[in-house]
Amino acid sequence: MTKIISFLLVAIVILAIVSSPVYAVVNKISPGDKVFLGESGLDLTGFIDGPVMIAWYHDPCNYGIIGGYRGCVPPEDETPTIIKKIEDPADFFVKPIDFVWFPGEWYLWDGEKHGDVVFIIEEPSISINIWDSTKQRDITNKAIPQGNYVDFLIETNMDSVTKREGYNEEDAPFSIFIKLGKDGDIISELPGKDNAMISLLQLPVDKNKWYWVGLDEDHTKAAKGDGWNTGDLSVLPGEYWVWAESNLNGMIDNYLAPDGSTWTSKTQSSVKKIKITEEPGTVSKPTHTVGKPIYGGQTD
Repeated sequence: MTKIISFLLVAIVILAIVSSPVYAVVNKISPGDKVFLGESGLDLTGFIDGPVMIAWYHDPCNYGIIGGYRGCVPPEDETPTIIKKIEDPADFFVKPIDFVWFPGEWYLWDGEKHGDVVFIIEEPSISINIWDSTKQRDITNKAIPQGNYVDFLIETNMDSVTKREGYNEEDAPFSIFIKLGKDGDIISELPGKDNAMISLLQLPVDKNKWYWVGLDEDHTKAAKGDGWNTGDLSVLPGEYWVWAESNLNGMIDNYLAPDGSTWTSKTQSSVKKIKITEEPGTVSKPTHTVGKPIYGGQTD
């Protein structure tokens, strides 16, 4: 009987572990980290263990300018411009309506003087451009012959998330989305050099200018003769729509444009286009099973 009970207890423990949700650690915040409007579920418990007040100063450098320059530490006993309360440091929301007008350093506040910087609030930004890796030139909203290699350049101020405590590449919040024409299916990976398939999802963007396929391991430089192989048989000629998104801790649903749509240039880039023109004799062997296209349209 004891053995049976022990077995059941072990089984219950295993079931609890398996059924428990797995959370990305990109929400763990250390003192002085950059956080972005729209991020939710932030965990500040590494340095805050209960409700606290935080303070913001409009002119910390005392230049006499409303909105002042950031980066200066105001006198400890200076009266803050804005004071807010963090109720639950284990589940903090950078609520846009509360913080959009108050970017920069937020300090702990005990009612008389400020303490250390809690975090630095920034407005998110993201954009994308398209690069011809064969000719080494920008081809955003232009046409290229089928057979050229294509790369993508993401520019964002959210690359600092890769420095957060416990971050790993599986937590990356950046993705590129591509479809053939307005009504095409979303493409999640593209054929590359030497029959490799290259993912467009959860991209580890760790620089403010980051190429999808870098030069060797350096993603600050575009690859040469590598990237999306538009000469692959799976690639249909036509106009492709391309954009990038960041859903860092749910921001894409939390930080919306005034009309309620996804906010272009904040959490989602504007849509860019590239037209691939058919060039006889430039198409190579497909990198996936023919009859199961990864591109828009129906499988035969």
